[in-house]
Amino acid sequence: LRANRIHLDEFVVVFTQNLARLIVHEIDGLFSSADQSLLGISDEYARQSRQGRLDVKALQELIRKHLARNTGFLSIRMTDRQGEVIAGFTGTAPPPDSGVGSRDYFRAHLNNPALGLVISEPVLGKITRQWGVVVSRRLSDDKGGFSGVILVHIGLNHFESIFDGLKLGAHGSIVFRDRNLGLIIRYPRAGEGFSRLGSKPISPVFLAALRDNPSYGTYSSDMPSADGTKRLNSYQKSGHYPF
Repeated sequence: LRANRIHLDEFVVVFTQNLARLIVHEIDGLFSSADQSLLGISDEYARQSRQGRLDVKALQELIRKHLARNTGFLSIRMTDRQGEVIAGFTGTAPPPDSGVGSRDYFRAHLNNPALGLVISEPVLGKITRQWGVVVSRRLSDDKGGFSGVILVHIGLNHFESIFDGLKLGAHGSIVFRDRNLGLIIRYPRAGEGFSRLGSKPISPVFLAALRDNPSYGTYSSDMPSADGTKRLNSYQKSGHYPF
């Protein structure tokens, strides 16, 4: 019996580690797609800026095409240097109070031209009214000055749809955290909604495992997790993005 239990434990470790790697691969692919859209649209913006005139209608059509190819994107928007939306909205004009000038990611691009890709903490969309993560890049004018941002808003519900395709079993769960271990999403939500976004209830055993190996690992806690279930846990850090 003891030998069977050891073999079972070894199987579970391998299974959970492979599952963690698969999840990271899926999420990396999603953010890579978002960045490819940002780069494509920002290249067109730069081309128009060099010509001295922005064709907003053409930018709107380009954004529409990228949205149609990526079902996980809630929106793609372009702003001016004040953070007001100039492309990526429906209708004849963006809704009032839809500017992003106060958002942390916008301020980061404004103050640091060399940032490149910026990924936000979970935010509630001002237009979509849905929770998501914003992936953004700086827009520059023909002289290199700051002229706004281009952003993709990825809905947290899309991450749930990815996780839903995995067969976790009755007590399986997935926790997706940022580089500072802030909670992005827990699946399943267990009735808590998105109220705990950004929280950091990290077990001492997990912290100890991270100190031993920050990139990946497996640990078992004697204490139940947040939903009261004891689990064997595997974790994997993305090699490309801050998760």
